[in-house]
Amino acid sequence: MYVLVFGGGFSNDVPDPPTDVQLVICDGRVAQLQWELPAENNSPVRQFIIQTNSSFKPDVWETLKSQLPRNRTHQRVTLSPWGNYTFRILAENAVGLSKPSMVTKEICTTEAEVPRMNPQGVCSVNHSPNTLLIKWQPIPLEEQNGPGFKYQVSWMRYDSKDSIQESTVNASTNTLLVSGVFIFTLYDVHVTSINEMGPAMSPQKSYLLYSSEAG
Repeated sequence: MYVLVFGGGFSNDVPDPPTDVQLVICDGRVAQLQWELPAENNSPVRQFIIQTNSSFKPDVWETLKSQLPRNRTHQRVTLSPWGNYTFRILAENAVGLSKPSMVTKEICTTEAEVPRMNPQGVCSVNHSPNTLLIKWQPIPLEEQNGPGFKYQVSWMRYDSKDSIQESTVNASTNTLLVSGVFIFTLYDVHVTSINEMGPAMSPQKSYLLYSSEAG
């Protein structure tokens, strides 16, 4: 869109949105988009920005790729497993951002995989005598990678011949309270991410945690 100003010149404006945005490849975790270059409106395009709306955050448009050059009309992007994705593209020049393009009609669906990682920040919290309260940082939905996500927690008194104890915790919880343990005693603890495809691909880490002190 051009704006005619007094004297016969044209003022600069933001670019038009890219047109004919299409999802041309959806294979595994890779999607390829293509689009037509927009009218620059008297100010060269500085970059294209690819945004996605996914089943993980259906009310949010997130930037997947930016700083794509002025003459670019296609781009591959990498996605997370077990998601549904649509896309849109914006152009930016010295004046500002264009309006978003039309959203792709096609939906890219990625297949489930095992979780990418195990929880971090595993620690114990002082609770009450003869208990071990284990806590960890929850895995975000977009990193759970498949259905049936849960945490498998195991513990054993450190440097002992005790048998390993295990419990399974659902995805909405990031703590486990173990009762009947020794007071203020060191325990060897593991927390593993699991979904229907199997356990996480990252190596399992051992945490040495103390049970609660006497009241």
